[in-house]
Amino acid sequence: NPQIRIGLLSFVVGYDAQKVQTFIKDNNDLNNFYLEFNKEVLDGKDIFDYIGGEFAFSLGDLDPDMLDGWNIDKVDLYLSVQVTNEEKWKELIDIIRTRIMQEMWDSRSDEVDMIKGFLAKPLIEDYNGKKIYYIEWLPIPFVGKIGFAYTFIDDFFMIGLNRPTIKRIIDTAKTGDGAKKNLLK
Repeated sequence: NPQIRIGLLSFVVGYDAQKVQTFIKDNNDLNNFYLEFNKEVLDGKDIFDYIGGEFAFSLGDLDPDMLDGWNIDKVDLYLSVQVTNEEKWKELIDIIRTRIMQEMWDSRSDEVDMIKGFLAKPLIEDYNGKKIYYIEWLPIPFVGKIGFAYTFIDDFFMIGLNRPTIKRIIDTAKTGDGAKKNLLK
C-alpha cells in the first residue's frame, strides 16, 4: 500500500550581498550589530566573506507516522545556505565551533557534554559521494531527541534535523529523481 508524502512549506530567498552590506552600513543600529557579531562570534572576520546570495528553507515530505512517538527521523526539515566555497565555510564552522566551545567550557551536564562532543568532532558518514557530518541524538527540552546532520552540495551548505533528510537531498542533487523515489514507499 503506497504512501504519498506531502511537502508543506519551502521558500528560497536570493539577494545581492553587496546591496545588503551597503544597507547595513547605512543603518547605524544594524551596522553596530553587524560589527559586534563579526567581532564577537566570528573573531573579527566578515560574515559576507563566507555566504553567497541565496538561502532556502524547506519543511516537507512529512510521514503521517511521525506523530507516533514524535519520530523526528520522519520529518524533512532543512536549511540551505549558499557559500562562497566549501573550504571557506568549513573555516567559518571552525570559528563558530571554537567560540561556542570557549563559552561552554565550564558548563557541566549530559546535554552540554553531547554538544561539546559534536562540536569538537562530529560523526561522519560517506554517502553517495558526499560526506554527512552528524550527531546521533541531542536532547532538546520539550521536543525530544534530535539528530542534526549537514553536508555540502556544490556551493551550498545543507543542514537538517536528521540524516535521512540529508540523504534524500544528496540523492535528489545527484540523480535529479530522488524525490520521485521517496514519493512511494
